[in-house]
Amino acid sequence: MHQIRLGPADRVTASRAVLSLVVAGLVVDGLLGREHTVLLVTLASIALVLDLVDGWVARRTNTASAFGARFDM
Repeated sequence: MHQIRLGPADRVTASRAVLSLVVAGLVVDGLLGREHTVLLVTLASIALVLDLVDGWVARRTNTASAFGARFDM
């Protein structure tokens, strides 16, 4: 069985995915009447920056792969 190792860019992508889940949770919590505007905007902004950074990290560390491209989508 082939084991997939996450490279540096894949870890950035995974971090972005976790942040996106937290943002989604804050949105749902906001629908229930609790406001987290500053936290929501901050975390969403960080997730967007990470989306820009992961490709750069993959190219810079020479770890770009077909798996990483699919994982990023």
